[in-house]
Amino acid sequence: MSHFWKSILLFFNIFNLGTVNKVHSGNNTSFWHDSWISATPLKNEFKDLYDICNFKSAFIFDVFNSESDPPWTFNFNSLLVGSTLRQLYLLYAKLNLYNIDNDNDHISWEWYKSKNYSSNSFYKFINFSGVYINCFKFIWKSNAPPKSKIHMWLIIHGKLNTIE
Repeated sequence: MSHFWKSILLFFNIFNLGTVNKVHSGNNTSFWHDSWISATPLKNEFKDLYDICNFKSAFIFDVFNSESDPPWTFNFNSLLVGSTLRQLYLLYAKLNLYNIDNDNDHISWEWYKSKNYSSNSFYKFINFSGVYINCFKFIWKSNAPPKSKIHMWLIIHGKLNTIE
């Protein structure tokens, strides 16, 4: 895989950290790959189960059936013993707290107040890790001459050349 595509995938993974799926029907949300019941995808939280699951690309709607008992059904390609069985119990405990209805699924953007995606909020997260430093705004909005603004910016970033 080329360096370009690796970079694209890296940004895609970072982008997914900022999204939260509000699941209703489960038609548009991946059971294993999307962050819908916790901050991380279930494939990361229950790695052993994911590794032996037959349908890794299943949507929530595919594994939920309100008329069966239990309502969550999975298809694994090996016998569940030891840690995988414990993981299944933990997964069922987490899923039993969740309700499925007939509304459409909704994705919200957690890094912006309005919960709608903006490229500006994504840019700020990538460059400032979600932390915005107000002193930069103070420097650039001040009435100081441009030479002084640049000098102050270099000092804050530790980029001012000194004799040290």
